[in-house]
Amino acid sequence: MKISAVIITYNEERNISRCLNSIKKVADEIIVVDSFSNDNTILICESFNAEIYQRKFDGYGDQKNYGIEHAAHNYILSLDADEALSHQLQLSILELRQQATNKAAYQFNRRNHIDKKWVNYGVWYPDCKMRLWDKNKGQWNLAFVHEKVDLQPGTKPMLLKGDLFHFTAATFYQLRATNEKYATLGALQLFKNGKNYSFIDTSLRPLFAFFKAYFIKLGFLDGWMGIKLAHENARNTHLKYYRLKSIIKEAKNVNA
Repeated sequence: MKISAVIITYNEERNISRCLNSIKKVADEIIVVDSFSNDNTILICESFNAEIYQRKFDGYGDQKNYGIEHAAHNYILSLDADEALSHQLQLSILELRQQATNKAAYQFNRRNHIDKKWVNYGVWYPDCKMRLWDKNKGQWNLAFVHEKVDLQPGTKPMLLKGDLFHFTAATFYQLRATNEKYATLGALQLFKNGKNYSFIDTSLRPLFAFFKAYFIKLGFLDGWMGIKLAHENARNTHLKYYRLKSIIKEAKNVNA
């Protein structure tokens, strides 16, 4: 198995070295698609001998698919700049490379680091992601947010040992700002898909989001962190549907 690592960047000088250090032993090539960073991102990527393409950002999935188009090898390892392979996950991938035959896709448990702490429960762990696959078996979809690889029917990813580290947010303020952006994008995606809203969406869904994160997914075992994250999960759910409500009303006024 030969692997092409594909990463998209924009002003990631604080994260990119950690990411590239974690993949340099498992990837045969590193492809970076950069959205015209104005910090030291490009210089750092060049120091890792990455193949760099600069392109105007046109959505997460589209940007990642563009990188895959330039990949020399069939197997794609896709990471975000604020992610990194754990040592155990590196070993798991290195072991795959020695096998005569391989599965079409592999997924990892992602462990999130928020406000200087690792999250061990709730909806934040194991947070499983499919990030290593044969590019002939699937590609990134074009969702506005939370994009994923659409695999061919019948293709089931195999779970590898080891965690994918995600340095999600340095502070809760940063996490909230990111969630607000994602809530807006999520609302736009729902509107594009023709979804409407109801009392259940704006009121009951947020309550269930808290209940799921804190009780069903055992978020309470993370202590005060678990309470804060469950509350943030509920807030994000409410905000997404509240903004969908605003988008639908605005569209009706325009068409009136």
